[in-house]
Amino acid sequence: MQSLRARLRKIPIAAYLYHRLRDTLLPLGAPMSATPYGFRMAGNAAMRAGLFEPDEVALVRSLLGDCAALIDVGANVGLYACLARSLGRRAIAVEPHPGNLRILRANLAANGWDDMEVVPMGLAEAPGSAQLFGANTGASLVPGWASLPRRTLLRQTIELATLDALLDGRFAGERLLIKV
Repeated sequence: MQSLRARLRKIPIAAYLYHRLRDTLLPLGAPMSATPYGFRMAGNAAMRAGLFEPDEVALVRSLLGDCAALIDVGANVGLYACLARSLGRRAIAVEPHPGNLRILRANLAANGWDDMEVVPMGLAEAPGSAQLFGANTGASLVPGWASLPRRTLLRQTIELATLDALLDGRFAGERLLIKV
């Protein structure tokens, strides 16, 4: 027997309403817990437990040692940006999805990090706007990403900037790690 959540995802309007409601309410009641990386985090249980993308996390941790800052493009709820900040590095979190932004900002607040820059837009080869398809960790500028139907109701218009404009000489001569 399918769960209610699985059945709702098969109905486009119900899936749309489910994700909109989830994006609005999740930050209010998101479980916040300590990670094995030394910071507090809400969001995905695997992220909080240190089980999410363990090879990628290890790689980012090793590469951050020689970098002044992390530019986290598609920051989601901020795992990598928080990781960088917990290691004493500056971080810029670029995330266009409103639901992810609310959880990302809650994660920063829970750790007392009011010095991290959050950019609420997407990055592309030219400034402008685009459709963001999907929701939460499945959001993408690519239609059909994460097996979502191309005509999904789970889309919204977001603003776009370029990486060049975002950085604009701010880290001149410094080594950066850019995670996309």
